[in-house]
Amino acid sequence: MGKEQIITLMIGIVAGLMPTIIQIVKDFYFETWKTKRAIESDFQRHKNWIVLAAVELCLILRHIVVKDTPDFFDPKLLHTQPSRPATIFPDDLYYRKYYLVVSVYRLSAFLGWLELYRQDITFLNSGEPDKRNYLDGNIEKIRNDLENDKLNRAPDREKWTDALILREEQRAIGETMILSEGGTKIVIGYGKYCDLFNPLTGGGQDYWIEKATNFFLVQESALRDFRPERIKHLIVHLVDLIELLNPERIRGNLSEWRTEYKRSLSGT
Repeated sequence: MGKEQIITLMIGIVAGLMPTIIQIVKDFYFETWKTKRAIESDFQRHKNWIVLAAVELCLILRHIVVKDTPDFFDPKLLHTQPSRPATIFPDDLYYRKYYLVVSVYRLSAFLGWLELYRQDITFLNSGEPDKRNYLDGNIEKIRNDLENDKLNRAPDREKWTDALILREEQRAIGETMILSEGGTKIVIGYGKYCDLFNPLTGGGQDYWIEKATNFFLVQESALRDFRPERIKHLIVHLVDLIELLNPERIRGNLSEWRTEYKRSLSGT
Protein backbone atom coordinates (compact mmCIF):
# COMPACT_ATOMS: atom_id res chain seq x y z
CA MET A 1 0.00 0.00 0.00
CA GLY A 2 1.44 3.30 -1.09
CA LYS A 3 1.84 6.42 0.96
CA GLU A 4 -1.03 8.20 -0.73
CA GLN A 5 -3.32 5.22 -0.15
CA ILE A 6 -2.42 5.16 3.55
CA ILE A 7 -3.16 8.87 3.84
CA THR A 8 -6.45 8.42 2.05
CA LEU A 9 -7.35 5.51 4.36
CA MET A 10 -6.49 7.53 7.47
CA ILE A 11 -8.59 10.45 6.26
CA GLY A 12 -11.48 8.11 5.69
CA ILE A 13 -11.15 6.59 9.18
CA VAL A 14 -11.00 10.02 10.82
CA ALA A 15 -13.94 11.23 8.77
CA GLY A 16 -15.91 8.17 9.82
CA LEU A 17 -15.08 8.60 13.49
CA MET A 18 -15.56 12.37 13.54
CA PRO A 19 -19.34 12.33 14.23
CA THR A 20 -18.78 9.95 17.13
CA ILE A 21 -15.95 12.08 18.52
CA ILE A 22 -18.04 15.23 18.22
CA GLN A 23 -20.97 13.54 19.97
CA ILE A 24 -18.73 12.33 22.81
CA VAL A 25 -17.33 15.84 23.31
CA LYS A 26 -20.81 17.37 23.16
CA ASP A 27 -22.17 14.84 25.68
CA PHE A 28 -19.25 15.49 28.04
CA TYR A 29 -19.65 19.24 28.00
CA PHE A 30 -23.44 19.00 28.17
CA GLU A 31 -23.30 16.72 31.22
CA THR A 32 -20.74 19.04 32.82
CA TRP A 33 -23.01 22.00 32.12
CA LYS A 34 -26.04 20.18 33.55
CA THR A 35 -24.13 19.21 36.67
CA LYS A 36 -22.93 22.78 37.16
CA ARG A 37 -26.45 24.14 36.68
CA ALA A 38 -27.85 21.61 39.18
CA ILE A 39 -25.20 22.59 41.75
CA GLU A 40 -25.96 26.28 41.21
CA SER A 41 -29.70 25.66 41.54
CA ASP A 42 -29.27 23.68 44.77
CA PHE A 43 -26.89 26.30 46.11
CA GLN A 44 -29.36 29.11 45.46
CA ARG A 45 -32.23 27.23 47.14
CA HIS A 46 -30.25 26.15 50.19
CA LYS A 47 -28.62 29.57 50.44
CA ASN A 48 -32.01 31.23 50.59
CA TRP A 49 -33.09 28.95 53.46
CA ILE A 50 -29.93 29.70 55.44
CA VAL A 51 -30.24 33.45 54.83
CA LEU A 52 -33.92 33.51 55.83
CA ALA A 53 -33.19 31.59 59.04
CA ALA A 54 -30.30 33.93 59.87
CA VAL A 55 -32.38 37.07 59.22
CA GLU A 56 -35.27 35.82 61.37
CA LEU A 57 -32.90 34.90 64.19
CA CYS A 58 -31.29 38.36 64.03
CA LEU A 59 -34.69 40.02 64.37
CA ILE A 60 -35.66 38.03 67.45
CA LEU A 61 -32.23 38.51 69.09
CA ARG A 62 -32.37 42.25 68.47
CA HIS A 63 -35.77 42.38 70.18
CA ILE A 64 -34.19 40.87 73.30
CA VAL A 65 -31.24 43.24 73.62
CA VAL A 66 -32.58 46.48 72.14
CA LYS A 67 -33.74 47.72 75.56
CA ASP A 68 -31.55 48.78 78.47
CA THR A 69 -32.97 45.80 80.38
CA PRO A 70 -32.66 42.60 78.30
CA ASP A 71 -36.01 41.04 77.48
CA PHE A 72 -35.49 37.46 78.63
CA PHE A 73 -38.39 35.19 79.58
CA ASP A 74 -39.82 33.98 82.89
CA PRO A 75 -39.27 30.20 83.27
CA LYS A 76 -42.85 29.95 84.62
CA LEU A 77 -44.05 30.49 81.05
CA LEU A 78 -42.96 26.94 80.26
CA HIS A 79 -45.75 25.59 82.44
CA THR A 80 -48.55 27.79 81.18
CA GLN A 81 -50.98 27.27 78.32
CA PRO A 82 -52.68 30.67 78.08
CA SER A 83 -55.72 31.16 75.87
CA ARG A 84 -55.44 33.58 72.99
CA PRO A 85 -57.14 36.87 73.97
CA ALA A 86 -59.32 38.79 71.54
CA THR A 87 -56.83 41.66 71.62
CA ILE A 88 -53.14 40.96 72.16
CA PHE A 89 -50.77 43.27 74.01
CA PRO A 90 -47.00 42.80 74.52
CA ASP A 91 -47.40 42.14 78.24
CA ASP A 92 -50.12 39.50 77.82
CA LEU A 93 -49.23 36.04 79.07
CA TYR A 94 -50.23 34.60 75.70
CA TYR A 95 -47.95 36.99 73.82
CA ARG A 96 -45.01 36.35 76.15
CA LYS A 97 -45.37 32.58 75.78
CA TYR A 98 -45.66 32.93 72.01
CA TYR A 99 -42.54 35.09 71.82
CA LEU A 100 -40.57 32.62 73.94
CA VAL A 101 -41.53 29.71 71.68
CA VAL A 102 -40.72 31.71 68.54
CA SER A 103 -37.34 32.75 69.95
CA VAL A 104 -36.33 29.17 70.69
CA TYR A 105 -37.72 27.98 67.36
CA ARG A 106 -35.68 30.47 65.34
CA LEU A 107 -32.44 29.58 67.13
CA SER A 108 -33.18 25.84 66.80
CA ALA A 109 -34.16 26.16 63.13
CA PHE A 110 -30.95 28.03 62.31
CA LEU A 111 -28.93 25.31 64.04
CA GLY A 112 -30.94 22.79 62.00
CA TRP A 113 -29.79 24.37 58.74
CA LEU A 114 -26.19 24.44 60.01
CA GLU A 115 -26.44 20.75 60.83
CA LEU A 116 -27.76 19.97 57.35
CA TYR A 117 -24.79 21.85 55.95
CA ARG A 118 -22.40 19.89 58.16
CA GLN A 119 -23.92 16.52 57.22
CA ASP A 120 -24.00 17.12 53.46
CA ILE A 121 -20.82 18.56 51.94
CA THR A 122 -22.74 19.42 48.75
CA PHE A 123 -25.49 21.25 50.66
CA LEU A 124 -24.02 24.69 49.99
CA ASN A 125 -21.51 23.77 47.30
CA SER A 126 -21.39 26.79 45.01
CA GLY A 127 -18.46 25.38 43.07
CA GLU A 128 -16.33 28.19 44.54
CA PRO A 129 -13.83 26.81 47.11
CA ASP A 130 -12.89 30.29 48.39
CA LYS A 131 -16.52 31.13 49.17
CA ARG A 132 -16.95 27.80 50.96
CA ASN A 133 -13.86 28.52 53.07
CA TYR A 134 -15.25 31.93 54.03
CA LEU A 135 -18.59 30.29 54.82
CA ASP A 136 -16.99 27.66 57.04
CA GLY A 137 -15.03 30.34 58.86
CA ASN A 138 -18.15 32.43 59.45
CA ILE A 139 -20.13 29.46 60.74
CA GLU A 140 -17.25 28.67 63.10
CA LYS A 141 -17.54 32.19 64.56
CA ILE A 142 -21.28 31.74 65.14
CA ARG A 143 -20.76 28.39 66.87
CA ASN A 144 -18.04 30.00 68.98
CA ASP A 145 -20.41 32.80 70.00
CA LEU A 146 -22.72 30.19 71.51
CA GLU A 147 -20.15 27.99 73.24
CA ASN A 148 -17.09 30.05 74.15
CA ASP A 149 -16.94 30.77 77.88
CA LYS A 150 -13.93 33.06 77.29
CA LEU A 151 -15.94 35.72 75.42
CA ASN A 152 -16.49 37.40 78.78
CA ARG A 153 -13.11 38.90 79.60
CA ALA A 154 -14.25 40.70 82.74
CA PRO A 155 -11.91 40.04 85.70
CA ASP A 156 -14.91 39.05 87.85
CA ARG A 157 -16.62 36.93 85.18
CA GLU A 158 -17.15 34.05 87.63
CA LYS A 159 -19.75 36.27 89.30
CA TRP A 160 -21.70 36.69 86.08
CA THR A 161 -24.45 34.45 84.80
CA ASP A 162 -24.37 33.09 81.28
CA ALA A 163 -25.89 30.37 79.09
CA LEU A 164 -23.68 28.35 76.76
CA ILE A 165 -24.74 25.93 74.05
CA LEU A 166 -21.75 23.65 73.55
CA ARG A 167 -20.63 22.43 70.12
CA GLU A 168 -22.17 18.96 70.25
CA GLU A 169 -25.30 20.37 71.89
CA GLN A 170 -25.68 22.73 68.94
CA ARG A 171 -25.44 19.76 66.59
CA ALA A 172 -27.91 17.74 68.65
CA ILE A 173 -30.41 20.61 68.62
CA GLY A 174 -29.92 20.83 64.86
CA GLU A 175 -30.51 17.09 64.43
CA THR A 176 -33.75 17.37 66.39
CA MET A 177 -34.99 19.94 63.88
CA ILE A 178 -34.32 17.85 60.74
CA LEU A 179 -37.11 15.94 59.00
CA SER A 180 -36.81 13.64 55.96
CA GLU A 181 -39.54 13.97 53.36
CA GLY A 182 -39.39 11.98 50.14
CA GLY A 183 -35.65 11.53 50.41
CA THR A 184 -35.10 15.25 51.04
CA LYS A 185 -34.00 16.58 54.42
CA ILE A 186 -35.58 19.82 55.61
CA VAL A 187 -35.95 21.73 58.87
CA ILE A 188 -39.33 21.24 60.54
CA GLY A 189 -41.89 24.02 60.54
CA TYR A 190 -43.19 25.99 63.49
CA GLY A 191 -46.33 23.87 64.00
CA LYS A 192 -44.50 20.56 64.36
CA TYR A 193 -41.87 22.28 66.45
CA CYS A 194 -44.46 23.37 69.01
CA ASP A 195 -45.09 19.69 69.82
CA LEU A 196 -41.40 19.30 70.68
CA PHE A 197 -41.36 22.48 72.74
CA ASN A 198 -44.44 22.06 74.91
CA PRO A 199 -43.54 20.47 78.28
CA LEU A 200 -47.26 20.10 79.06
CA THR A 201 -47.77 17.41 76.42
CA GLY A 202 -47.60 13.75 77.36
CA GLY A 203 -43.98 13.26 76.35
CA GLY A 204 -42.71 16.46 77.97
CA GLN A 205 -40.32 18.91 76.34
CA ASP A 206 -37.65 17.46 74.07
CA TYR A 207 -34.31 17.30 75.91
CA TRP A 208 -32.32 19.21 73.29
CA ILE A 209 -35.03 21.81 72.77
CA GLU A 210 -34.84 22.39 76.52
CA LYS A 211 -31.13 23.18 76.08
CA ALA A 212 -32.00 25.80 73.48
CA THR A 213 -34.80 27.17 75.68
CA ASN A 214 -32.45 27.83 78.60
CA PHE A 215 -30.58 30.36 76.46
CA PHE A 216 -33.62 32.65 76.60
CA LEU A 217 -34.83 32.25 80.21
CA VAL A 218 -34.35 34.74 83.03
CA GLN A 219 -31.61 33.71 85.45
CA GLU A 220 -31.90 35.29 88.88
CA SER A 221 -28.86 33.79 90.57
CA ALA A 222 -26.27 36.39 89.53
CA LEU A 223 -25.84 40.15 89.64
CA ARG A 224 -24.81 40.51 85.99
CA ASP A 225 -25.75 38.59 82.85
CA PHE A 226 -23.32 38.17 79.96
CA ARG A 227 -25.90 36.87 77.48
CA PRO A 228 -26.74 40.31 76.02
CA GLU A 229 -23.09 40.68 74.99
CA ARG A 230 -23.06 37.12 73.64
CA ILE A 231 -26.18 37.92 71.60
CA LYS A 232 -24.50 41.02 70.16
CA HIS A 233 -21.57 38.88 69.03
CA LEU A 234 -24.09 36.55 67.42
CA ILE A 235 -25.86 39.36 65.56
CA VAL A 236 -22.56 40.67 64.17
CA HIS A 237 -21.58 37.27 62.79
CA LEU A 238 -25.07 36.40 61.58
CA VAL A 239 -25.10 39.60 59.53
CA ASP A 240 -21.63 38.70 58.19
CA LEU A 241 -23.07 35.35 57.10
CA ILE A 242 -26.07 37.00 55.44
CA GLU A 243 -23.77 39.42 53.61
CA LEU A 244 -21.61 36.56 52.34
CA LEU A 245 -24.56 34.59 50.97
CA ASN A 246 -26.82 37.45 49.85
CA PRO A 247 -25.40 40.98 50.21
CA GLU A 248 -28.70 42.60 49.22
CA ARG A 249 -30.35 41.35 52.43
CA ILE A 250 -28.22 43.44 54.82
CA ARG A 251 -29.44 46.84 53.71
CA GLY A 252 -30.96 49.04 56.42
CA ASN A 253 -31.38 47.75 59.95
CA LEU A 254 -29.15 44.68 59.78
CA SER A 255 -26.15 46.67 58.63
CA GLU A 256 -26.81 49.36 61.25
CA TRP A 257 -27.11 46.80 64.05
CA ARG A 258 -23.84 45.18 63.04
CA THR A 259 -22.05 48.53 63.06
CA GLU A 260 -23.59 49.44 66.42
CA TYR A 261 -22.61 46.17 68.09
CA LYS A 262 -19.13 46.05 66.59
CA ARG A 263 -18.53 49.46 68.12
CA SER A 264 -19.96 48.52 71.52
CA LEU A 265 -18.09 45.18 71.62
CA SER A 266 -14.74 46.64 70.68
CA GLY A 267 -14.12 47.45 74.33
CA THR A 268 -15.23 44.06 75.73
